[in-house]
Amino acid sequence: MKKPAVLLASLLFSAGAIAAETKRQLAEHYLVATDAEKGYERNIDSSYYAAVKPMMQKLTAEQRVKADRANQRVIALMHAEMGWAKMKPHMLEAVLATYTEDELKAAIAFNESPAGKSFTAKAPAFTQSTMKTGMEMGATLQPKIRQIMQEELSAKEAPAAAPATPATPAK
Repeated sequence: MKKPAVLLASLLFSAGAIAAETKRQLAEHYLVATDAEKGYERNIDSSYYAAVKPMMQKLTAEQRVKADRANQRVIALMHAEMGWAKMKPHMLEAVLATYTEDELKAAIAFNESPAGKSFTAKAPAFTQSTMKTGMEMGATLQPKIRQIMQEELSAKEAPAAAPATPATPAK
């Protein structure tokens, strides 16, 4: 019985606190409430490592040591060139263009509630699980994709069809 009352009280408090914010302030507040920076930075790492994992598995131990050094350098480069500091202004504009003030207020209130905080905390595990499944499904397609590409690239071109001639009207 206390849980709904606590949730309602926290939602009302959050809604009251954000009522006076401008839309830009709401967008910034939304990025903080959703822990967007942490999620974005983590996504850079996980996306890169998911992409190179199949290649890494084929390397010898010596090659893996060198590749690990290269991966660390690439990750550092990616964070420097496309990290949060550079992405935040674009993400802020996307939030402003996508959501209304009312939607932002509701999303902030939810994300600052206990349920919203729990939801945000569990999002990386959910994403990792679904990403892993997607990568596994994609890996099974690799041989089929390679086969299609080989077939198309090695196929002899059929002679070009003659352009269709317009029918002449009957007299």
